[in-house]
Amino acid sequence: MSAQAMQQANNGMLTIGIDLGDKRSAYCVLGKDGEVMEEGAITSTPLTFERWGGCWSRSRS
Repeated sequence: MSAQAMQQANNGMLTIGIDLGDKRSAYCVLGKDGEVMEEGAITSTPLTFERWGGCWSRSRS
C-alpha cells in the first residue's frame, strides 16, 4: 500500500470495494475525493483476506 493510501486509511478517509470471485477477487481503494489510490487482485482464500485486510485500520466496530 502506498504511503498516501496508508495515511488516508489512518484518517478513516478511504472507501474499499471488493468484487468477490471463487478463485480471485478484485479490489479498488478510493481516496476521500474518489481518486483511485490502489487496485489489484488477490486469491480468494481466508488467509489471503486476513493478511490483506490486516493492513487496513478498522473503521467500524
